[in-house]
Amino acid sequence: MITLDQLRGLVDTIVVVMMENRSFDHMLGFLSHEAFDARQDIDGLRQPTSDFDLSNPDAAGRLFAPTATPDGYLPTDLPHSRTQIASELRGGAMDGFITTYQASQDLDKTAVPMRFNRPVDIPITAALARNYTVCDHWFAAVPADTQPNRMMALSGETLIDATPGSLTLFKAEHTVLDWLASKSLDFKIYVDAKSILDVGPPSNLLLMPSQWGHVLAHGEPLDGLAEPWKSDAPAPKFIYCEPFYNDFATVLGQHGTCNHPPLPVGYGEDFLRRVYETLTSNPKKWGRTVLIVCYDEHGGFFDHVAPPHMTYAPPPGNKWTQQVPFTTLGVRIPGIVVSPLVAAGSSSHLLFDHTSILQLVVDRFGAQADLGFFGQALARKANRTNPVQSLGSTLTLSAPRNDILTGLVSPVVHTGAATTPPISELGMLFRQVLAAKPAKQP
Repeated sequence: MITLDQLRGLVDTIVVVMMENRSFDHMLGFLSHEAFDARQDIDGLRQPTSDFDLSNPDAAGRLFAPTATPDGYLPTDLPHSRTQIASELRGGAMDGFITTYQASQDLDKTAVPMRFNRPVDIPITAALARNYTVCDHWFAAVPADTQPNRMMALSGETLIDATPGSLTLFKAEHTVLDWLASKSLDFKIYVDAKSILDVGPPSNLLLMPSQWGHVLAHGEPLDGLAEPWKSDAPAPKFIYCEPFYNDFATVLGQHGTCNHPPLPVGYGEDFLRRVYETLTSNPKKWGRTVLIVCYDEHGGFFDHVAPPHMTYAPPPGNKWTQQVPFTTLGVRIPGIVVSPLVAAGSSSHLLFDHTSILQLVVDRFGAQADLGFFGQALARKANRTNPVQSLGSTLTLSAPRNDILTGLVSPVVHTGAATTPPISELGMLFRQVLAAKPAKQP
């Protein structure tokens, strides 16, 4: 691990890409599986033995093992609400994924949660995992669904414990973007979709009226990153790089690139390829960049590692649907630190959650006291039993590598029986944003 002074001298730009709704074992379990990479340094999937069995039962008691399955559209979304996650975890037994899935809907009674991806179907993710640093103990910040976890990543706290919780736009007291603005630090927001008249690029931040100004002033479609990045102009200090969210895409009659079920992950793979190739198109800037690829939460897919204990009580001013504390972190998610400052093919077993991103940002651009701006981030770092680490701990090289992955090819998306999901409650919130026309607001 490099020192704090080295970090500040070596890194100019932090880029965050947060995808949607896939677990660690589902996306990266192949790394340790004997049929694929068989790595000993990754806590992932393995073939069953007499003393190692990761199977989950259905309601009839039939057992299903994690199974490598070709990519494609899924029959339906998987359950991942706060209550449903508790049923999946079953107090840390991690054996309630199938029963919870089958009880959540009547469309499909198979063992979809036990599927995991073959590297051939996720060639971009596989290449990044094999050539940079895999974080195999990165857990979602709370055992809840998308928006609470995104709030934790942006703010270090969440005033909601469900998505959407109510059909009202979210309140955010402060975000990392507010903090950067207060420090006069340059940042950009790039979204993998075209801008919408009077709205801007369809960023998840638009669900928080407090963040509309940031999206309008700093947001652009992803295609807008290439030209300034290749130039000699200074790079932004922080880039929030968003996929096209399927909840928003369905409102606009399109499909997303965020990997949220029922989407196949092929669309998200192409998004990741374009991000990586753009950032590496300027070797000088890339040599001083840290790209973080992670997921907001597990999305109902199986993972075998029980989340560690972490108490988080409802904060003041909250709108939680359950006025009781969270007692663990969320389910493990895929996390990869992609940077010329990490060792090739390496792994980290330190405890991370989404507030680890905020720690890294403060490590590089602030003073340690600034971490107190971010809700639970400071308390989690100081937790005596399960201290959450900064992602800066993954940076181990005192000089940047000069190798860059080339020839990356996005997978063909095998849509199969493509599904047209109904407009979700989150999509209905996005409709409110469209109607409000943020650019027209005073």
